[in-house]
Amino acid sequence: MKDSRTQATRADLPWYRSLRPGDALIALVIILTALGLLALNSRAKNEPSDYVVLVSEGQVIRRWTAGQLGKPGEEEVEARGYHYLLEWGEGRIRFAGADCPDKVCVRTGWIGRGGSIAACIPGGLVLKAERAGEPVGTDDSDVVIR
Repeated sequence: MKDSRTQATRADLPWYRSLRPGDALIALVIILTALGLLALNSRAKNEPSDYVVLVSEGQVIRRWTAGQLGKPGEEEVEARGYHYLLEWGEGRIRFAGADCPDKVCVRTGWIGRGGSIAACIPGGLVLKAERAGEPVGTDDSDVVIR
């Protein structure tokens, strides 16, 4: 006769019951590493930019310093037959208006923190907020589609 209190096999246990102390240590190391990288990344992205460049077809066509972005201003730009209105102030800049078909650049909103960008694909324009020490207007694209 079989005993009703038979030993449960590993496959019958819930997944968390089969963990060992080493598994918890590995999970802790992974979590702490992820939190550290996240803190480093967010700190770098939240620093104000030293300057903003407007790049067209890989060439820098306009550059604003942090001091220039502190004072309100606006400028019209034409690229590939489209017209854009750039507006800046309080250390940030944006595409305020555009007659391109999708207007993604306008919906991006204000940029001003290091590493932030706003781009208009139809017009070939990219606004890049950069930190001192970064190469100005380099082609750091991951993918180019034509």
